[in-house]
Amino acid sequence: MKKVAGIVVIIVLVSIGYTPNVKAATSSQIDTVAHYLLSVPDAQKILGQPTKLTGRTTKVKEGVTQYQCTYLAGPETVAGSRPCYLYYSLERHAEVAKAQKLYADMLASNSGMAGVKTLSGVGDEAWLHTDNNNFVLLIVRKGNALLRLKINKLTSKVSTAELQNAASRMAAIL
Repeated sequence: MKKVAGIVVIIVLVSIGYTPNVKAATSSQIDTVAHYLLSVPDAQKILGQPTKLTGRTTKVKEGVTQYQCTYLAGPETVAGSRPCYLYYSLERHAEVAKAQKLYADMLASNSGMAGVKTLSGVGDEAWLHTDNNNFVLLIVRKGNALLRLKINKLTSKVSTAELQNAASRMAAIL
């Protein structure tokens, strides 16, 4: 219930045009908003098995606010299973142009590799890269924000469709 209330508050603030002043926001405020965007139940839907949050950090440095967290599904949550990690990073840049350049640089460094595809309807621009065996990486840019979701050690329970759904939902709120 707290998650729903938090998401409603975020949606209302975004819909009335509120954009937090990154320099004025505290790490705690940023951490709270970013945490509501992808919760443990969301991670469980993506990873397809019991999942726990293993760590999270928030940094504000040189015009960039970055929230990172890691979710784990596997041996510590289900005996005998392969460890599967979901890494989540949300960055807010002071300028849209910086986010655009970083996104373009990441895409350029991965272009030409097998398993890279652009996604439409997710943020301003998005792409997904996977080898269908070990990892899937999804990068979304919306305005001055960059969203990165990466799963390492894919299992048969991982849902790429749920990963894309989560990215779409998160980007819509940003």
